[in-house]
Parts: sequence; C-alpha cells; structure tokens
Amino acid sequence: MRKMIQPSRKIGEIAELEIKKRLSNFSNPMKPTYDVGIDFYCDLLENGSPSSKFFLVQAKGTQKFGKKWGQSIDKKTVRY
Repeated sequence: MRKMIQPSRKIGEIAELEIKKRLSNFSNPMKPTYDVGIDFYCDLLENGSPSSKFFLVQAKGTQKFGKKWGQSIDKKTVRY
C-alpha cells in the first residue's frame, strides 16, 4: 500500500518552487545540503554576477492568498 502525500507537503513544495523562481530574478537561490530550518541561502546578484552577499530565506506556503500576498517585510524581520 502506498503512502498518501499530505496536502500541506504539496503546498510547501509548490511554495518553494514559486519563491525560488522569484528569488532567481535578483539572486542565486540554493538549497542547503542539510535541513537546518532554512529553505534557501541566496547569493545576491550584482549586474548578473554573484556578489558574495548572502541572505537566508524560509519559504512558507498557504492555500489562502488574501491581503498578505505581496506585502512588504518589516525592517525588524529583515534585520533578524
């Protein structure tokens, strides 16, 4: 008997793909080798080349897109 793939897992995988696609516009997103709670570490691109300026991303997915879709991130969160 095959194990069912949970809907929450599918949503998470779709969210990661979408976020990676968007991050690729201005960075080189990479998956960590080990699960450390971060979904991507990204090298910021400057004029299309890696800059060695890195930032970390944790992807979150949801079935509801409401008002939160596309909102900006608080400076406090960015600093963290």
